[in-house]
Amino acid sequence: GFKMRKHGRRGGPKDRLVRLDGDMIVWTAVRPSFRLSERGGVKVAEVTEVRRTFAGRPRPSNVAEDRCLSLISKDRSVDLELPDNE
Repeated sequence: GFKMRKHGRRGGPKDRLVRLDGDMIVWTAVRPSFRLSERGGVKVAEVTEVRRTFAGRPRPSNVAEDRCLSLISKDRSVDLELPDNE
């Protein structure tokens, strides 16, 4: 996996470790935690589109467009920010 910033609908962006685990794209808090809000995932088969922009909210002005990635499924979208050096 690798470290990305997840931009949610509420609150500021959060650092997350994103990895492929079987048929799921999974994200967890960078620091170990038992809080369920700091874990999540989406089945790869449910992702219908991948965009190089943010789908769930406007892109913050301090985030370059080429560092944006949005995973879109029927029920949700997940907005991720790639690190500067990737």
